[in-house]
Amino acid sequence: MPKYQINATIKKPGGGPVKWTHYSDFPMTAEECRKNFSKEKKQESVFLLMFIFQISFAKRYLHKMQEIHMADFGSTKQTVTFEEWHELLMDYAELRGGNAADAEAWRGDYEAGKTPVEAYCDEWGED
Repeated sequence: MPKYQINATIKKPGGGPVKWTHYSDFPMTAEECRKNFSKEKKQESVFLLMFIFQISFAKRYLHKMQEIHMADFGSTKQTVTFEEWHELLMDYAELRGGNAADAEAWRGDYEAGKTPVEAYCDEWGED
């Protein structure tokens, strides 16, 4: 299991920002990230050169996974209250570099019996 999580926001000219996450067994400096992940990409004769990285190394990924008890992400309305479920959802969103702060926006997913992971992935199209 990787030990470090690297989050980035990639801004493409003419498009909105794209969230990107990379997992690594080794820490990387901001310069190493730019060098390794800012390769020029050609798309329909337009070079996408502008990448804005917001890189976080403060927390080790493995420690964070242990801290928030990965098994709890399988909780549903049958096992936890909505408030507890939403806290787990916010923890998972933080881990993935996203946001799930608006509790009421997620109540339908809780009532439908989804786990925090299922709700987040359905909303943001992630695995």
